[in-house]
Amino acid sequence: MLYSGSVGEKQGLEVILEIAAELKLQPRIKFVICGSGPYKAKLEDWARKENLTNVHFLPLQTNKIFNQFLNMADVHLVLQKADASDLVMPSKLTNILSAGALSIVTANPGTTLFEVINEFRMGIVIPPEDKAALKEAIVQACTLDFTTERKNARTYAKTFLDKENVLSRVFNS
Repeated sequence: MLYSGSVGEKQGLEVILEIAAELKLQPRIKFVICGSGPYKAKLEDWARKENLTNVHFLPLQTNKIFNQFLNMADVHLVLQKADASDLVMPSKLTNILSAGALSIVTANPGTTLFEVINEFRMGIVIPPEDKAALKEAIVQACTLDFTTERKNARTYAKTFLDKENVLSRVFNS
């Protein structure tokens, strides 16, 4: 599981550590929190005190290796608070889709983000701030076959996010 982005208190990343503690005995599931922010030191201290050997912290990655970095993860976490899930496409998700990766996305039903992920079958969508749903999605992502969703993510990125395709549609309209 990879979370990459801002590491602040408002991201609610403590839920990752809570779930990591509950899944400590499942050696196949590892968590990586990558980024920087004022809350990172607190999370690192908490993980160390709880002996969460299944959680690793990394600094922000350089642009030079960022694509390779995204490809290292089997599953990406795109976590948002309930009041933020009306965004059409979080910027981090575009990179994840381009990598053809599986993502667990938190979004409310009825939001554009929820509809796009479900319509194109390119990830797992769960309600924001629902720890039980997040834990279940993480276990499923690590045990079930999501090849179709990964392919769909890459196809979506090529079709709708690739600048050549976007420009072609704009100028040929």
